[in-house]
Amino acid sequence: MGLKLLSICGFIRTWGFRLLVLVTPLIMTTSTREIFEFPKMLFVYLLTLIIVSVRAVELTITGRVYRKINYFTWPAAIFLAGYFLSTLFSLDYYTSLTGYYTRFNGGLISVLCFFLLFLILSSTATARESKNLLRLVLISALPVSLYAVAQHFGADRSFWVQDSQARAFSTFGQPNWLAAYLVLVWPLSLALLARGGKEKKALLDLGQGPAHPGVLFLLPLLIFLALWFTYSLSGLLGFATAVSVFLFLAGRDFFRANRRFFLMLSAGMFLVAATQPGIFRSRWESLWRQVDRVVPKATALEIAPAPAGYEGDTADIRLIVWRGALKLFISDPKITLLGTGPETFAYAFLPFRPTGMNKTSEWDFLYNKAHNDYIETLVTRGLFGLLSLLLMVVSYSHWTKKTLAKLSAGSFRLVLVALFAGWAGLLVTNIFGWPVVMTSLLFWFYPALAFTLVKEK
Repeated sequence: MGLKLLSICGFIRTWGFRLLVLVTPLIMTTSTREIFEFPKMLFVYLLTLIIVSVRAVELTITGRVYRKINYFTWPAAIFLAGYFLSTLFSLDYYTSLTGYYTRFNGGLISVLCFFLLFLILSSTATARESKNLLRLVLISALPVSLYAVAQHFGADRSFWVQDSQARAFSTFGQPNWLAAYLVLVWPLSLALLARGGKEKKALLDLGQGPAHPGVLFLLPLLIFLALWFTYSLSGLLGFATAVSVFLFLAGRDFFRANRRFFLMLSAGMFLVAATQPGIFRSRWESLWRQVDRVVPKATALEIAPAPAGYEGDTADIRLIVWRGALKLFISDPKITLLGTGPETFAYAFLPFRPTGMNKTSEWDFLYNKAHNDYIETLVTRGLFGLLSLLLMVVSYSHWTKKTLAKLSAGSFRLVLVALFAGWAGLLVTNIFGWPVVMTSLLFWFYPALAFTLVKEK
C-alpha cells in the first residue's frame, strides 16, 4: 500500500512540474482585470500546493527529511530570509506578502513558492526527468512564438487595446516580458545541435536520433522572430548577452562542428532585422543621440531642470525615475538596510518623485515599478536584499564555471552552457525591467535542472 501511494505521489509531482513549464506560459483569460500575469500566478500557486502536499506525503511515508544541500540552496535560503525580514518591517504588510495588486507576483508568498519548488525539484528530479522538462520548455515556446509572429502580421490587431502589430506580446501581455522569456529559452534551442564527444546524438533531440540541421534551424529562428517583433531594446541586450555567453562557454569546437548551421541562422536573423525594422528605425536614430548623455546622467543624483515643453523619451524618463528611487534608498537607514518592503515601490516612491517627471510625457503615471529590478531591490529590500540576490548570481556562476571545467565536450556540457547563458541574459533584461511569473519560475528552475543533470552524471 505504501509503495503504491509513493508511486501515485511521484506521478502527481512529476506531472505537476511538467505542467508548470508547459502550460504556465500559455495561460491568459479575459475573466480577470489582469489578463496575463494574475491567472499565471494563480496556476503556479495551485500546482505548488499540490506538489508540496504530495511531497509531504512522500516524506511521511519514507520517514526521510530533506538532506540534499546543493550549491544554490544556502544562497537561496539567505535570499528568502531577506524577503522575510523586509516584509516584517514593510510599510504595507499585505502588499509585501501577496505582491502588488492585479499581478500578485513578487511578494513573499510567491517567492516562498518558487523556493519550495526549487528544493523539491533539485532533490527529486532525475537526469531523465530534467531532460523531459527542458524539452517541454521548448515545446511551450513554440505556440508562444507562433502567436507573437502572427500578431506582428496583424492576426489580432483589432482585439487588444494595445497595438499588438507594432510590438508583439503574445500570451505575456507586454513586449518586454515576452522578450525576457524568449531570451531565457533561445539558448536551449541551440542545445539541440550538440554533437561530438562520446555522445552520438543531441541531449534534447525530440526524436529517436539526431535531427537534420535544416529542421533544427527553424526553432531558434522562430524564437528570434518572436523576440525581434517585440522590438524590445532590453530584450535585444539580454539576447546579445545570452549569445555571447553561449558562444564563449561552448568553445570553438562546437562552432566549427556547426558552422553551416550558424551561417544559415545568422543570415536568417540578419534578413529579418534588415527587412522588418519596425519601430526600431526611429529608436536606433534616437539611441545614438543619447549615448553621450546617458552615462553621465545616470551617475548624477540631482536632476537638472527640464526645458519648457520637454517630453523626453523612454531612456530619459527612466533615468529620472532611477534618480528619485536612489534618493529614496538613502533617505533612511532602515530603508537602506532592509528597504520599504517587497512590492511597495508605488507607495514609497511618491514623496521622492522628481519634479522633472512633470515635464515628461508620463507626467500622470503612477510608477509601481522602478523599471530596473536591481534599483527596485535596493529600494524595497535594501542592501541585504540586493547582496543576497548577487550571492545567488555568484554562486550559480561559480558552480557553472567549476563544473564545465570538469566536463568533456559533448551535448550534456552544452545544455549546462545553454541554461547558464539564458539565465545570464535574463539578468541583463532585468536592468531595464522586472521578473514576471514565467521568468521567475525559470530563474529558479534552471539552477535546479543543472544540478540534477550533473548529480547523476
